This record gives sequence, structure tokens and C-alpha cells, in this order.
Amino acid sequence: MTKKILSTVAAAAILTTGAMAYDSMGGMAFAAAATATTAKNVTATTPITKAYNGLGQSLIFPAYFVGNGWETNLRVINTSSTNAVVAKVVLYSGKDSKEVRDFNIYLSANDEWTGTIKVDSDGTAKLISTDDSSPLTDGTMASAAHPMKSDAITVPSGYIEVIGLASPASTAHADHVNLRKAYAKFAKAERAITTPIQFSNGVITSTAEFPYITSLGKVYTSGTSAYTFGTPVQSLVGDVRITDTANGKDMDLQGIRVNNVVETGNALAYIEGEAANIADRDIAAAGTYTGAQMAPDANAFDTNNVWMSYGDTSSMVNNQLLVTSPFKRILAIANKPATANTSYTAGKFNGLKTDANKKIANYGKFSALALIFDKSENQASASQFSPASTPVLNFNYEVSASEGNPVQTDNISYYLNAAGSAFTSGYIKLVNTATATAMPGIFTQMMATEPKSGTVVTNWIFPAQN
Repeated sequence: MTKKILSTVAAAAILTTGAMAYDSMGGMAFAAAATATTAKNVTATTPITKAYNGLGQSLIFPAYFVGNGWETNLRVINTSSTNAVVAKVVLYSGKDSKEVRDFNIYLSANDEWTGTIKVDSDGTAKLISTDDSSPLTDGTMASAAHPMKSDAITVPSGYIEVIGLASPASTAHADHVNLRKAYAKFAKAERAITTPIQFSNGVITSTAEFPYITSLGKVYTSGTSAYTFGTPVQSLVGDVRITDTANGKDMDLQGIRVNNVVETGNALAYIEGEAANIADRDIAAAGTYTGAQMAPDANAFDTNNVWMSYGDTSSMVNNQLLVTSPFKRILAIANKPATANTSYTAGKFNGLKTDANKKIANYGKFSALALIFDKSENQASASQFSPASTPVLNFNYEVSASEGNPVQTDNISYYLNAAGSAFTSGYIKLVNTATATAMPGIFTQMMATEPKSGTVVTNWIFPAQN
């Protein structure tokens, strides 16, 4: 017997906030909650930061793949020994950052949550978890006998955010059900739901109460357990392991640790089944994204140069550069150009435009010039790689990779072939073609494959960058 991720009907029953409507791309509206009186719209002021080697309040996994032999294993660890963490896991499309699936997880102190995105026995891709931090529709938690299963995942590749929402000063050891119920009470009582929240493809588009809570310190009970929810602690680490079972590829990468998503003295009250994004911290009191607020957050992912190594042209199939741009689509919406065909920050995302209704007309790209060096310090002819004479690497989608499926590709082998037979090993320097403009994204490199017990093991690393 299996059970699905908490439905919005069940969520409504738990929260008792009234009628609720929801679709898989993130549309949701609430009726007014009679007891919600203390929530406030708060605009975050401290820009987010990322820490490759530290602990995170939130996490970004640069990619997931599923189908055609691919599956993805996720792991989120709460390293705190004193605080539990409630977090929201959200899957986004690698093409345009539309929300694919989301759910809350309930981590006790020193807890680890695991889940797998794979093709189920019925032939459809799903996120499946037997972890007891995962919610079920009947108010209980998942187990090996009763796994949590999402509805079908029809987007084969994308990226994932894990957003820290709130942390009680309690270990919540073996008490996930009560932690979940107490958090539901907290969300109901502290969040003022006075106007419906309108989403378009997972992005808030209308005036609404944003669930950024400043009234903390109250005790919420469930059974004999009592929880006081505070700012989510900076305690999360995790990794994503992507396996190609058909071809024997196995890749593992630590998640990007992100901090200051929720500022000290605040918490988030996202309920189960509700669309969410790290960028939502940049929603102002009017219920719309503000470009001035969002720009510093997006700048945390700006990179001036990237250096990746290569072996030879044939090895590039297993030597990929993967780029994830989680802020691209929302950056355009934040600025909302008033006229059709108005570009946002052309130097960063060339061609990213909105139509007359301020909706995304296309998703734009940033272009990187590939400067190729061999192991003897020789550089391939610059004229071969001029944007005026040959195509540059154009990163069009929110998840783009050099070479091959399952994501949008930008072919690095093209440049190696153009460089000639002398360039069989060395490194590539990627530079944004827009002068003095950083490249916005998370850069990772899959490289150095070798057979081990019949399995191709690929190191997936962060390339050198500045």
C-alpha cells in the first residue's frame, strides 16, 4: 500500500482555514482564516549568501534527472543537535523554473531525510520516500510499509530548492507527527490570509499576504508536545546523487548552502502543497517582487570566470559543464517592463523579454566565450572563438549542460574540434561575452570517469571560478 504526498484537501483539514484550490504548477488561493491576526508582510533587507563549505539555512540542488534510465536520490541533513527544522522541498523545471512538485519535511535534531525521483512500477516518474520526516495524506508520516509518493512528474530534468521555514528549540526526537501538527497550528495562527495568493507558473503575480512571520515566541502544542517556532537555524547540508542505470553513470554533488533567506527574528509559514521559492523573500508589502530587492540576491550567484579541465574530444561526453540559473525567470518578472519586448539586464540574460501583459515572452540566455588552452600553455586561435565568427556557448535554459541529454545542451566538443588535433588535454576558460558582466548561475563540472566494478563513476565537482 502506498500513500501520496499530502493533498491540499488534507492540508485544509489540518489547517482548518477554509476552502483551498491548487494545481500542480503552483496556483493556490485561501479563504480568510478567522484566527489569523498577527502575520506581517516583511521585506527582507539582508542579501542572501552562499557557502560552499559551510552550513545552510536553505539548499539548492543544481539538477535532478529522471526517466530514460536516470533516477535521482536526495538527502537533506539537519546537523543541529538542539533544534528541529521544518523545510519545504520544491522541484522546478530545468527549462523555465516552473514549479513541478513541492512538499514540507519535518526534521528532528540530527535527522536525515531521503527521497528518490524515479520511474515507479506504474511507468510514471514520481518522488518516493519512506522517510518518517515525510508527510502522508492521513496525517501520519511515511514508512517502508507506507511510502510517500508524489503525483506523476512529467518534467524529466530540473533543479531543487530546500527552503528552511522555521525551527523550534526542541530536538523533536521521534516526534515528527506532533512537530507537523504544531507547525500547522503555527501557520494558521500567525499567518494573516486576508486576500487570495495568485500564482502564475509558481510566481506570485497579485497583491497578497506573504507568509513572512515576525510574531514569534508563542507555544504551540500537539498531544503532550510543545513547540515554540523561531527563525530556521543554519544547519542544513545535503547532496544529490544522479544515476544513469542504463549506462552505468553515477554522480554525486553537495547541495549549494544558502543563508539569510529568512532573517533573524522571522520565520516562514508556508503550508503543505503551497508554491514557494527562495526568491519570495523579495516580495514587498504590495505583494509583488521588487527588482531592487532581488538584484543583490541574484548577485550572490554571479560568476566572472569559470575554468574547467578537459581530456580529449571523445571524453567530453562524460566531461560536462552544468549550469543552473535559479533566479532567471523571477528576475524578469520582478522588473515587469511596462511595454512588450522590453529586455531585462541584457548584459546578463540576452533576449529575456516580457510581453505586453508583463509575462515572459522567452527565457533568454547568457553567452560565454570558451578560451581553450592546452597542457603546454598554448591558446587556440582567438579568432576561431570570436562571437562574431563562431557560435559561443549559449545557456538558454535554467538548467543547461554541455553534451547530451537529458537537459538543454551547449556543445563544448565543438570548440575542441575547432581548436584542432593539438588540443587533446588542458583547460577551458569561460568568460561572459558581455563586457564586465558576471555570469549568473551555479556552475558544476562532471569529469574524470573511470570503470569501477563495471560501473562508470563520474566525479561531479565545482570548477574553479571567481
